[in-house]
Amino acid sequence: MLHGMYMSLIQANLTLRVMQTCFKFLELAQSVGLHVNIRPGPYICSEWDLGGIPYFVLGSPKDSVSLRTMDSKYIKHVESYFKELLPRLKPYLYENGGPIILLQIENEYGSYKACDHEYMDYLTRITRHHLGDNVVLYTADGWDMHHLACGPIHNRDVLTTLNFGPNTKHHPAFHRLRSFQGHGPLVNSEFYPGWLDHWGEPHQCKTAELVTSEFSSMLSSEMGKIFVNFYMFFGGTNFGFYNGANMNNEPKYAPDPTSYDYDAPLTECGDTTEKYYAIRQLIKKLRPQLIDESIMVGIKNSTKKSYGKVKFSQMVRFTSLKNIATKKLSKTSLLTFEDLQQDYGYVLYEKIVDNSEPNALLDIQNPRDMAYVFADDIYVGKIYRAENEKLKVPTFKKIFTIS
Repeated sequence: MLHGMYMSLIQANLTLRVMQTCFKFLELAQSVGLHVNIRPGPYICSEWDLGGIPYFVLGSPKDSVSLRTMDSKYIKHVESYFKELLPRLKPYLYENGGPIILLQIENEYGSYKACDHEYMDYLTRITRHHLGDNVVLYTADGWDMHHLACGPIHNRDVLTTLNFGPNTKHHPAFHRLRSFQGHGPLVNSEFYPGWLDHWGEPHQCKTAELVTSEFSSMLSSEMGKIFVNFYMFFGGTNFGFYNGANMNNEPKYAPDPTSYDYDAPLTECGDTTEKYYAIRQLIKKLRPQLIDESIMVGIKNSTKKSYGKVKFSQMVRFTSLKNIATKKLSKTSLLTFEDLQQDYGYVLYEKIVDNSEPNALLDIQNPRDMAYVFADDIYVGKIYRAENEKLKVPTFKKIFTIS
């Protein structure tokens, strides 16, 4: 996946240097004999902040930008992003001797409310404009009817693939796919050997037995050859503020933690697991030509050590935050991060309140994350998007500062 942050780096004139990291990865993959399915976006995954789309594309609420549609305010950013990225990817296509065998259009668009077929068709056309007609394009979606109604692109020779894990049997999923796309290879482009975590929930796990059972069933299916791509095979990390969130229906907001270990066969720190060896043994049994025993010689998991007791020697008190703020503004209305051109981090809002009612309720309409609330520099609680509840603010005096 290519993180849409490159769109913001275009604006910052850092595009080429950062893209070189991506190209080095492609070259490394090819050097060890791996093929690449690449997902350039612009939306790549909900587990990245805003799906990888940078904050300035969303703009201020008054801009009313409709993401992932043919809204011209959104499309202008997509065009400049693809204009910079796609020509540089062209040398890495398989037809040009590179490792890229598949290129994905958007991501799981069938799960998105907009269902803008013109938008998906546009992404296909602009991709082929930059990369030519020989590149193999595909979409990836769940196998429910509403996913397949909005995600696939049926009139541009774009392969439709499915995403499902070991809890789903492949027969009904691929039979349904055949009702939408009568020909072409059967591909599970995201076979889930684990699952993502959310704050406040237990770590997600899937057993090696569960994963290898359905994997084996697909590799030996009477439906013919099925191509399987694991997601994730190697656990990852959402550094900084890049972790995203998942939602079913408001106000069910489920943010992802920094760790994206995913209970993957290779852990976040690169260790092999029982699941890894079970998958490897199954491939050796059913596709022995794919296994090279020599690469495992001398491979062992890293040694783990405890940090012991860590003493924190530096801190910043809440009362000192105003002295280190990088920008200060005085406004009559509440500004969003996008209004302030603030991508990540923290914003301190303050207002002097004339309150004659004891235990007043503070209500923030539609908070987008978490707000820590102070009254006269004393912490009184938090307002969190997932809960979206009013906060009782004790009255210390008639006039006080709410932060």
